[in-house]
Amino acid sequence: MASDNGTTFTVIPIGETSVKKNRASIVLREPYREGLRELDRFTHVVALWWAHKTPDEGLSERVVFELPYAPEVTAGVFATRSQFRPNSINQTVCEIREIDVERGEIVVNNIDAYDGTPVIDLKPYYPVFDRVKAPSAPDWIPGLPEWVPDEGVGVWET
Repeated sequence: MASDNGTTFTVIPIGETSVKKNRASIVLREPYREGLRELDRFTHVVALWWAHKTPDEGLSERVVFELPYAPEVTAGVFATRSQFRPNSINQTVCEIREIDVERGEIVVNNIDAYDGTPVIDLKPYYPVFDRVKAPSAPDWIPGLPEWVPDEGVGVWET
């Protein structure tokens, strides 16, 4: 992909999601597996992934959308969690259930990506940087819980 100033960016998947029934994991490619060392000392990981199954149909070039879940609300793409974005980069904060460095697998409590979704980066969740003291969201986002339930949500099978 090239930017307006001609700079080219390359995104290389480091692994992919594995979503089967009630088990979700991130499986890294062999060259990246050693990078999991000491991640087991954290409770959560931020997974950055590429929404590769999103049908484009020109939607990634749009920056304003009428929201299907909020009648009469039109919002910019950066005020939504829509998969239709200028770049198909998405993220999920995942609770770590177990890690196997040799297999390159992180079993997680939840990830809102499909089976086989390319994972492009992982970062440890640092509470000091990754949470805010008094967050708020607009009232046009219906049914938004305060926390992800402990049993996990958003594990999708294809």
